[in-house]
This record gives sequence, C-alpha cells and structure tokens, in this order.
Amino acid sequence: MIPRFPSTTKASSMRTIFPAWVRSRERFVIVGAGVVGLEYASFMAAGGVDVVLIDQRSVILDFVDREIAEALFYHLRRLGVTFRLGEKVTRVGRDATRNRVFAELESGKKVLSDACCMQ
Repeated sequence: MIPRFPSTTKASSMRTIFPAWVRSRERFVIVGAGVVGLEYASFMAAGGVDVVLIDQRSVILDFVDREIAEALFYHLRRLGVTFRLGEKVTRVGRDATRNRVFAELESGKKVLSDACCMQ
C-alpha cells in the first residue's frame, strides 16, 4: 500500500529545478532505498542536505555484492545520511504549525523534514 502523499499541481523537469531546489532544503526524507533513492540521497548529502532514507526492507541492494553495497552505505553514512531500514511509512503529510512535512512510520515514529519524496 502506498500512503497518501500530498503534491503540487505544477510539473517541472527534475533536471532543471532539482539542484537549486535541493540547496534550499536543510533536511530531506526519501522513502525508498532503491537505486534511484540511493542516488538522490548521495547527491543531496554531498550538497550538504541532512538526508533520512527510509525503506521497509531490512536489506537493501540485495542484488549487489555485499562488500560493494556496504562500502556505499559506509560512504553515505560519512556524508550524514541516516538509514531507517525495516520501517514502513504509513502516512506522509504536512505539519502546518512547524511548516514542515512528516513521514509517519508504522512503529509510531514521526520523521520531520523540509521535503519528502517517494521512490
């Protein structure tokens, strides 16, 4: 089940707006730690954004050699990426009082951020 996810009605090319848009964010949540989610996490973190990567699987990139995958995870952690593996997102919404978005997890935790994308 995919949680309800509020979005805007404007569509733009990620290639043209993403670099400037990411620079204006301090904390970013990515739901889905597949190849694309990991790619987004890597260049956001390299740009100084605090990234939280959430995935319901406890093992990600299971099709990649473990040594290579662990090296990638090590470097992403050094860039400041926080992994929340084995956590299922049940709801994504906006906290108007804090002017933030949130990802609510099945465990009851709530992760606040400036923006959230689902991969």
